[in-house]
This record gives sequence, structure tokens and C-alpha cells, in this order.
Amino acid sequence: MWNDGYGWHFWWICPLVMLAMFGGMVFLIRRRLGDGPHHWGPPWHNPGHTALQILNERFARGEIARDEYEEKRATIFSGGQH
Repeated sequence: MWNDGYGWHFWWICPLVMLAMFGGMVFLIRRRLGDGPHHWGPPWHNPGHTALQILNERFARGEIARDEYEEKRATIFSGGQH
């Protein structure tokens, strides 16, 4: 009955499918109960806001003058060694 060519040849697929389903459920539950979309990486690194982008936004809003903007921009590009 089990040796007809369709038997237990692919028994290893069942545990993999179960692991994938369990991982998917955990991911969805954590995403749903979490505080919004998460990014991978350290918590202090927000890929959406680099130092230069924040500086550009501050300059565009008029919070800093052109001299200060250019000085801080040069500092950013020099790696903080300015």
C-alpha cells in the first residue's frame, strides 16, 4: 500500500510546511500587536531619516541659515571630523 510510488517519498515536506505556517502566524501576530511597521536593524537606525535628510528638511523649513547649513553639511560629509 505505501510502496506504490506515491507513498512516503516526500515525508520531509510536511514539517517544512508546518514550520513555514507557524513562522507566518508568529510574524502576523507580532506585526498586528506591534507598534507599526518594523525595519530590520538596530533600533537607533532609522533608514528613512539620514542626517543629511534631516538637515535638508530643517534648512527648507527655515530653521537654520545658509552658513550654518553649509557648515553642518560639510561636517556630515567629512564624517564628523570637521
